[in-house]
Amino acid sequence: MRIWELISVLIVPGALLVTAIWLNNAQIRREETVTNQHAQDEALRQYLDQMCNLLIDERLREQPSEPGAYALAQA
Repeated sequence: MRIWELISVLIVPGALLVTAIWLNNAQIRREETVTNQHAQDEALRQYLDQMCNLLIDERLREQPSEPGAYALAQA
């Protein structure tokens, strides 16, 4: 009977350990997702800034002085 008592005492801590590991892994996955989303948002912001620069500051919408830059902006 002593073995069953020992097993019953270890079930709760074991379950808590497994749950803690699972929750920790889930949190790490969420943090990685958020980090990746921030990186994608930053890349998109930089892209849009560069496109604004080409279209507005370089006046590619009015008179394309450089055909290559105009083709790049269209793409």
